[in-house]
Amino acid sequence: MQMKCPKCGATLEVDPKKKMIKCDYCSSLLYVDKSGLMFYYVIPFKIDKNTALSIYRRWASSSMVAKDLLAKGRIVKMEKFYFPVYLFKREVDGREKYIVEPARGTTLPGMRRLEIPPGSFILFDSNFKPDARVMEPEISITYYLPQLEGKPLEQYLVFFPVWEIDYIYEGRKYNLVIDGSTGEIYVSEHPMRKSYPYLGVAIGGFVSSFLISLGFFGIYGDVPFSVLGLGLLLSFVATFMAGYIMGSRGW
Repeated sequence: MQMKCPKCGATLEVDPKKKMIKCDYCSSLLYVDKSGLMFYYVIPFKIDKNTALSIYRRWASSSMVAKDLLAKGRIVKMEKFYFPVYLFKREVDGREKYIVEPARGTTLPGMRRLEIPPGSFILFDSNFKPDARVMEPEISITYYLPQLEGKPLEQYLVFFPVWEIDYIYEGRKYNLVIDGSTGEIYVSEHPMRKSYPYLGVAIGGFVSSFLISLGFFGIYGDVPFSVLGLGLLLSFVATFMAGYIMGSRGW
């Protein structure tokens, strides 16, 4: 099968069974797909293992997760790899638009929400020495082409740097992904903070405010409105302070 090199235009004999080839004329490394040849790029890792662990610990101690996740959660696997995605440059309504789609089936959280800023990747050629496992594409680019909007301009295969962390909390295994370039964290299902303490505060505040408000209708006899108003204000303040203290202490 013959295809043209997208860099120098030379005609190449391509073995369709091979996914990666090297141009004999300009030495470019190319990705072989049914739609033709394309360059493939890589986004280098900027987040090392210690930094990735710090990002995980900061997230695990945040108010978004179970309050004891950092203490009780146990990391069972931490892996570093390059995940393949297709980057499509399209013209939509007169403007350039970048679309990212995974080139490999995955259940990892966030792999369909990745954003690749232009200029952040480098050419994946013989000078680049991967410092992590490179995952091969499994999905052909032709799978996405019919459903893409706009006019095609360029398309690339990009290897995205990923830290994957598996951890166990209360006997259940969870998973998260950290962007190895920006440090952004992607999570789907995770241990949630119990809401009943906050619900208790809310109910207590509502009940106390309701009981005090009954005084305005003479339920408690001739109580000055100023006293009732002060009681109502104190009830609101107490409810707010209770919620704030619980949040600041990580309850």
